[in-house]
Formats: sequence, structure tokens, C-alpha cells
Amino acid sequence: MGKGNEAVRDFFKKHQINYQVYIDGDAFPDPKSYDIVVKSSGIKFNTEFLKINDKKVVSDLELSQWFDGKRNKIAVTGTNGKTTTATLIYEILSKEMKVLLAGNIGTPIFSVIEEEGIMVVEASSFMLHNVETFHPNVAVLLNIFPNHLEYHQSIANYLEDKLKMIQNTTDDDYIVYNADDDLISLNVKSFKGKKIPFSLTRKVKGAYVDKNTIYYQNEKIIETREILIPGIHNIANILASIIVGKIYRIKSSLIRQAIKSFKGVPHRLEVLRSRIPIINDSKSTNPIALLSALNCFRDKRVLLIAGGKDKNDDFSILRYNLDNVKIALLYGENKDILKSLFAGEKIDTKLYQTLDQVVDNLESHLSKIDLILFSPGSSSLDQYNNFEERGNHFKELMKKWFISN
Repeated sequence: MGKGNEAVRDFFKKHQINYQVYIDGDAFPDPKSYDIVVKSSGIKFNTEFLKINDKKVVSDLELSQWFDGKRNKIAVTGTNGKTTTATLIYEILSKEMKVLLAGNIGTPIFSVIEEEGIMVVEASSFMLHNVETFHPNVAVLLNIFPNHLEYHQSIANYLEDKLKMIQNTTDDDYIVYNADDDLISLNVKSFKGKKIPFSLTRKVKGAYVDKNTIYYQNEKIIETREILIPGIHNIANILASIIVGKIYRIKSSLIRQAIKSFKGVPHRLEVLRSRIPIINDSKSTNPIALLSALNCFRDKRVLLIAGGKDKNDDFSILRYNLDNVKIALLYGENKDILKSLFAGEKIDTKLYQTLDQVVDNLESHLSKIDLILFSPGSSSLDQYNNFEERGNHFKELMKKWFISN
């Protein structure tokens, strides 16, 4: 059923709202017995039950607007960086106000819907696909890259679903957007709202970087050397978070304080303690995320562990960015696809079926490298239920490996 719909069910039960549960494989319920379908976000819109269903289909995100439409809400979406940005926004706003953090991040919206406070929602494209009235007061658009195309079927459909987050904005709302992303920049123009950009490459009216210093509208906020989380992509996430803090009138000193103390979130370039640096980046579920991880360690000799479910992703973007990868240990459903890329770049490449087998063969490679990077660049669903399960398994394996070696 998924955690999101479990929370919806509990909410319905508490408030004595009639419902029934349909799980794929069950007999189809009588259409006369229900008025709407609340779909778990991961279920494809072209499944058999939804094809024959003639009732309105919504996500828990859309449903939250019906029951909680007057709440002040911040929604964050993008191909990569959603969780990090939503969490940092939460940390910044929590300095001066009551804030809730929910959505795709792991805490279902309906498990906190009766609590007080501004709600920061991480909104995935799956959740946004079935929204009509959802209306955040502040919408944050981080980036758009081809992703989940096995679900959305085309980049055009994927973009359309992402933009549903701002389809109901008014002149009083805010759209925080990545000015370096052409798809976003071109499309936000047609929506209502006060638009505030951020950029890594040039001075803009919102947040930007200049000579290793981050500014908001000419005001110095923080120097990049003070930031704990690695990667230029995380600088972009920080820029977006600063803008949201400023919209809610958080003092600059408190914004800086929150950024300086922010260590990131689990499974996103998470550093594990060992005699050699080990990075758990299990949240890397697409080639762009893998590229971002590699770019964090340009001055290191990297042993890369990658692979997972084959989603027909285009890994060619990595071709000219692998000079720091000395060894690639590949596993999972798409390992042969990855092998053709890595071996073609004359990288020492080994193939395995499982992550356990990869870890069993780590020791012989350590003399040639400075760092172990687990950044799959692929969905976890060939062998795991989600990236968290994959990341926790990797950490457990590394813990055992460290003890035994």
C-alpha cells in the first residue's frame, strides 16, 4: 500500500470516512462502491485497474489540499536534491517558527496533517501526476533531467507532471527556480507568482555564488568553505534554501548558522568511518546523481560501486567525466550496460551479481585508490524495496567488512 496511503487510511479511520483498500491482484471493487481513488504514488497510471476506472484518481498530495487547504505550504521538487533541500529549509525555518517536514522524504503528509505549523513538502513526480488543486505558497523547482521515463513514458510527460506543482500559483505566491536549468527557466514564465531565481554561474536577483561566497540580493550570506556537505550540486540546493528562508524573514545570521551546522541527510554522500574514506550515496538513482557524486571527488583515485535496475537510462553523460575512477565494481540488472561504458574508458572493471559479492572483493583493490564511492546511479528496485534499504544494507556490509579486515 505504501506509507503515504497507510497514513491516509489511518486518517480516514480516525475521522470515520468510508474507504476500502484495493491491492493489485485483488478482485476489482464495484465502481458503485467508491467515488474517488487515492493512488499510491509508485503505481503506474496505466495499470489495468486505473485503465478501467472512470472515477477521479488523486494522490495523497492532492488529497491534503482538500482537507488542509488553508495551511501555509512550501513544496520542493526536482529530479535530484529534493530531500536535502527540503530538510535544509526545515532546519532554517525551525530557527524561528514551527515547521513540519513531510512527503516523499519519508514522513507521510497525512501522518502530520493535524499538527500545527508551516509544512515543507518534498513532492515527487509520482505524487504530482495526480494533482489538480494542490497549491503551495512557495514552490521550489531545483532541476529537471530525464528520469523515471519507464513511468512517465517521455521527458515531456515528466516535465508536465513537475510543473503541476505551480499550476495553481497566484500573484501572492512565490516560485523559487533554478535559473541555470533551461527547461525550468523557460517554463516558469507562463505561471503566476513572484519568481525568485538562483544560479551557480551568474549574478541574479535572488541567490548566487561569486568568488566562493554566497549572496542573496547583494547581501553576503556565507562562504562556501564554511559548508559541510560536498558538491557543487549541494551549493545549488543551499541557494534555493536561502531564498525560502528570506521569504519567511529568517535572520541572515540564523540562515548562516543552519547551513554551517547542516551535515546532510542519510544515503546522500554520507561519510562512513573507516581506515579509508567510504561514501554511501545510495540515493544516487540516476546518471546525473552519479555524475554529481563523481564531481565531488575530482582530486581522488576513486573505487566506484555502481549498478541497479535497468530503466533505459542514458549513461553517456558520464563518458568524459570518469578520469578519477580507477576501479569500477558493477552489480545488478544493468551491470553489463555500465560495463560497456567503463571498460571503454580503460577502467579496471569487475562484474558481480550482488552488493554482498562486491564487498567480498574490495580488499584486493585498496592499494590503488583513495576513496570508495557507493553511488549506484540506478534505481534500487531490482534487488531492494527502496534506496534506503539498499543504503542500510551497504552500511551494514561495510561495518562487517571493516571489522573483519
